[in-house]
Amino acid sequence: MKIIIFIFFIFFFPLNTYSQEKPPGAGDAGRILNQENERQKTKEIPKQIPKSLLEESKKKEVKTSDEKVLIKSFKLEGDIKSFSVSELQNLLLDLNGKSLAFDQIQIAADRIKDFYNSKGFFLAQAIIPKQEIKDGVLIIFINEGKLDSKEPYKINKKNLRISEDRIKAYMDNALKDNFLKDSVERGLLNINDNPGVRTSLMLEPGIDPGSTKMVLDINEGPLVQGTVSVDNYGNRYTGDLRATASVDFNNPSGIGDQIGILGTKAIEGDLEIKKISYNFPIGTNGLRGGAFYSIVDFKVGKELSGSRFTGKAENANLNLKYPIYRSTAESLLTNFNYDKKYLYNATAGAATSDKELDNYTLGFTYQKIDQFISGGYTQVSINFTRGDLDLSKVADSLNTDQGTSGYKTNGSFNKQNLQLSRIQQLPEKFTLNFVGDAQFASKNLDTSEKMSLGGPSGVRAYPSGEASGDEGYRYSLDLRYSLGNFPYFGDITPLIFYDYGRIKQYKNKDVSTSSVTNNEYSLSGYGLGLEAANSNNFSLKFIAAHTNGGNPGASTQGNDSDGRKENTRYWVLANFNF
Repeated sequence: MKIIIFIFFIFFFPLNTYSQEKPPGAGDAGRILNQENERQKTKEIPKQIPKSLLEESKKKEVKTSDEKVLIKSFKLEGDIKSFSVSELQNLLLDLNGKSLAFDQIQIAADRIKDFYNSKGFFLAQAIIPKQEIKDGVLIIFINEGKLDSKEPYKINKKNLRISEDRIKAYMDNALKDNFLKDSVERGLLNINDNPGVRTSLMLEPGIDPGSTKMVLDINEGPLVQGTVSVDNYGNRYTGDLRATASVDFNNPSGIGDQIGILGTKAIEGDLEIKKISYNFPIGTNGLRGGAFYSIVDFKVGKELSGSRFTGKAENANLNLKYPIYRSTAESLLTNFNYDKKYLYNATAGAATSDKELDNYTLGFTYQKIDQFISGGYTQVSINFTRGDLDLSKVADSLNTDQGTSGYKTNGSFNKQNLQLSRIQQLPEKFTLNFVGDAQFASKNLDTSEKMSLGGPSGVRAYPSGEASGDEGYRYSLDLRYSLGNFPYFGDITPLIFYDYGRIKQYKNKDVSTSSVTNNEYSLSGYGLGLEAANSNNFSLKFIAAHTNGGNPGASTQGNDSDGRKENTRYWVLANFNF
């Protein structure tokens, strides 16, 4: 009933109020750049639980039998090296001295196989050979599993531009210490990090007796892939309705690298974003390097167009990523980023600020799949940033910042960012998704380093950039239901959600911020949405969000940061792949 009332409310009672008051951050290069970077980070959060790259072997069904035989003890034979025979015998103690049917005897072999599998020996087999049981002793033959020495890998390739030697080097690097499931998965995941490359694994008997050959079925996608998207995620004053085109050149050099080009332009407004990126493997152990350069140009419009606010933001980045430990079930990844930012703001052609930032960020990401309820996936990321802000290019900007009523943002600073996401599979095709973010700061920060609560990746009932501050946290709970796969539209998923966030506008509320009311406040909202995704062609996302309570950070006219007062907001994103 509440959902019906909500739908009625959002269609028949939208509120639109405009104001001549300048909203905070309406013409700020740092804030606009920050919003774009936040959207890119949101894309890195998975929507589904990752699947294992190794198919679990299914146990053969054993026919039950009434005929029983007395088993006094078990004798274990084979090339047993990784565990002691006594340790394996302990798994079977409760079966000794019992009359067992054949299906019960098979339990003994399954216990040993399961034990090996739990320790990562995914090729291990425990076999009951054909035999005549003498003196109540049953023989179980154990094969711990090993790669064929003559031809350990066989590659079935399709449109492969990356060299076979490089593929084998990835696997050799991963398996140099042992031949366990996690090591094999590390090799496969590192191969799949190469843009456009997808690898699946099959197993077949090797030439050596009792050995296995790994058959890598590798498919490399097209050299050129692209996406055209339309969304209304932008800032109202620079153009909320935007069109984006991106083109990726996958593996142009044959080493597993990628060149990316992206352009975004406001359909109704004055905003342009240009970005070029390059990432590449360093060796074959999972280390990757990357770099990008982006430019944001904007001019503030709407009721503020007469003020002639303009700006430009440049961001040059160098980065490294490395998997410390990696498997499908559990991974620990690390990353390092260096960012150089130039942020320029002007009014009527005169510079009001010309900022330069140097940021160094060290981060760690932990990922874990578990079997809680119907299965789940947890991802935790923490990033430590050490930065330096230089305002000296425009003397008035520096003097104002360092004056008795200034914010004291110039100079070095530290901040920490924490993100927690959880995908919880529920019965009956339901999934509960949780995403939470938090930021902590050492001092008052520049607008480019603050976090904000509002927008399509935050509290969705408020505009992008709403409730910006030095410290805060926010979280979203989405209850999703899979309707299944439909022709043309692909997977269709309706959802309902609740968002909450709390912000501290200024870390140090001193003379400069003494006039600020509600230095700390919270926002919340709820709503519903619909997603459709055809992986080969397009994806569509629609969100309708309603405020839950008021906005303590609103202007004196009661408007949000985009100069409007709306109890309900709609977000739309459409992607078309080519």
